[in-house]
Amino acid sequence: MSNKQSLLLTGGLHGMLSQAAGLADALGLTFEHHAVKLKRGWSKLPSQCVPAKSYVFNESLPSALPSVLISCGRHAAIASKLLKAKYKEDIFTIHIQNPIIQTKCFDSVIIPEHDQFNSDGVVTSLGAIHNLKYHAIEESMHDQHWPQSKSNQVAVILGGPTKSFNWTTKSMASAIDSLIRAAKINDYQLVFVPSNRTPEDTLNMINAKLTTPHQLVSNITRSVYLNALRASSHIVVTCDSASMLSEACFTGKPVYCLTFQPRREQERLANLHQSLYAKGMVRPWQGTFDSWSYAPLNEAKRIAQMLKEKYTNVFL
Repeated sequence: MSNKQSLLLTGGLHGMLSQAAGLADALGLTFEHHAVKLKRGWSKLPSQCVPAKSYVFNESLPSALPSVLISCGRHAAIASKLLKAKYKEDIFTIHIQNPIIQTKCFDSVIIPEHDQFNSDGVVTSLGAIHNLKYHAIEESMHDQHWPQSKSNQVAVILGGPTKSFNWTTKSMASAIDSLIRAAKINDYQLVFVPSNRTPEDTLNMINAKLTTPHQLVSNITRSVYLNALRASSHIVVTCDSASMLSEACFTGKPVYCLTFQPRREQERLANLHQSLYAKGMVRPWQGTFDSWSYAPLNEAKRIAQMLKEKYTNVFL
C-alpha cells in the first residue's frame, strides 16, 4: 500500500469532500483538504470561459504540492487545471465529476455513469464515490440517540426537494402512509432519519402520522446516520440523492427508492435509479417489503484498483 500524501481540492461541500477522501483512502493515500472558490464574478461564467489563473480564486492555492491531486467539483476543476499546467509531470491529477472543461486537462477523470458522458479515457462510476468505512458503521452502535427495538428496523433516509425532484409534503404523505401500512403487516419499526435539506413541514407531517413504535430522529448527526445503515434490516431512501443511494447500497441490504416524478423527462438521477434497479441493488417502493441480497456497492475500491493497475508508477 502506498504511503504517499495527496491534496484534495473541492468546493467545500461535504459530498465533494466525501468523494475525494473516499478515493484517496481507497488508493492508500494520506491527504490534506483545501477548499477553493471562484470569485463572485468568475463563478457566474461558464467554466469554459474562466481562465486557469490564480486571480480568479478567492484564496491562494497551495504552493507545496504532493505528487497526487484529487479534485471534485466545478471550481476545483479549474484550480486543478491551473496547478497541472504549472507543475506538469510533477503531479498526477484526478478529477471526480464532470469537470465541464476538457478532460485532457487531467491525468484521469471519473464521472458518474448516469451523467452519460462519452469520452475516451474517462472512468465511470455507478453512483457516487464516498468515504464510508465498514468499521465506522459498526462502531456507530454506541450512539445513544438511535432507538432500541426488538423488531426489525427500517431506516427511512430523507433528503429534500431539488431542482430535479421537486417532491412536496403532500406527495410524501402518501408514501409515508404506505410505509406505515407495510411496516404494520411485517411488525417492523420505521425510523425516519432526516437531513438538513428535509423541509420542516414534511417533518411536522411525519410526526403527526407516527404512532408507537415508529420514530423520527430529531438529533441529526453523522453517528445517527451510520446507525441507520447498521441497525436496519431494510433501507428506504428518497430519490433525490445519488450519494445517499450509493451509501445505502454499500451495506448490501435491501434498498428501496421513494420515487417521485422528475421535473424533466431526461433526468440524470433517474438514469441512476434504473441502473441500480437493473443490477438488483435497489427496488422502487411499491408498498410491500421483501428481502434480497447483492454484492455491496464499493466504487471507490473498484476504481482505485483500476487506477493502481493502470498507473503503477504513480501508486506503487
